[in-house]
Amino acid sequence: HDERDFEFAHKYGLPIQQVIAIEGESYDAATWQDWYADKTAPQTRFKLRPRKRTKSRIARFRFTAPETRTFRCSVDGGPAQICRSPFVKRVSAGERHTFSVTARDRTGNREKRGASYTWRVEKKQKKHKRR
Repeated sequence: HDERDFEFAHKYGLPIQQVIAIEGESYDAATWQDWYADKTAPQTRFKLRPRKRTKSRIARFRFTAPETRTFRCSVDGGPAQICRSPFVKRVSAGERHTFSVTARDRTGNREKRGASYTWRVEKKQKKHKRR
């Protein structure tokens, strides 16, 4: 077997069986996973995000990461929850906000830091009536 066989079997939940044996040696799937498994965590990248300074209280994000199964998102340090792209959130004006997203791929690799973005929503100026 090679890594493509292992990845295919893992992706579709197929059992892996040893087909060639060296006399006196045996290997289990865990050993093969150490040799062949994908150990590279995905890297999330933003495709769309708010301007650094904006008056819009609606924050829109688009993000991607290769071979990703799930994303987890957090706004302003809150608990990370499963999410998907595009992500839209209403936020308060007059404050800085931070959006963070991490990815997990099909083989279980998770980003340690993920992608993070900070922006400020300016308060809209009240229009004064002329007398």
